[in-house]
Amino acid sequence: VFINSLAAGGALVEMRRLGVARRMLAAPLRTSTIVLGAGVSRFAIALVQTALLLAVGAVLFDVSWGPPAAVVALGVLFALVSTGAGLLVGSVVRNPEQASAIGIPVAIGMGMLGGCMWPLDVVPPGLRAVGLAVTPHAWAMEAWTKLIFEGQGIGAIAVDLVVLAVWA
Repeated sequence: VFINSLAAGGALVEMRRLGVARRMLAAPLRTSTIVLGAGVSRFAIALVQTALLLAVGAVLFDVSWGPPAAVVALGVLFALVSTGAGLLVGSVVRNPEQASAIGIPVAIGMGMLGGCMWPLDVVPPGLRAVGLAVTPHAWAMEAWTKLIFEGQGIGAIAVDLVVLAVWA
């Protein structure tokens, strides 16, 4: 979800490059409305991707994700984080190719530091601290671990959810 959101930042660049944003500003719309529209559409895509990943995990691999309220809260917040990151990339890069060239390696690096490819429990404490300090992924993975492997509920991941909300 995060990688796709960063790569999709290129759509914002295309919107600027093709003059779509300039034409939309000619309408009686505020800039915030246009940005909100771009954000909401990207967020909807991130939510669909999240739901699809959760459904495939549950149906094909019999994953028990945890209490539904906690799973929904975590999925929605990480989709918000991903959307925000994609909008950021789309607003700072100059062309769509840069969005993919920068976004994908950055997202993979953040995933690695955040424990998406191996548990943060197996890395040195300093590296774990770096992952928690510089990536939202680490907080999401901590929450998923509590839900899936430890059988805890939304109360146990409240701090993780707050941190993800701040990232968003």
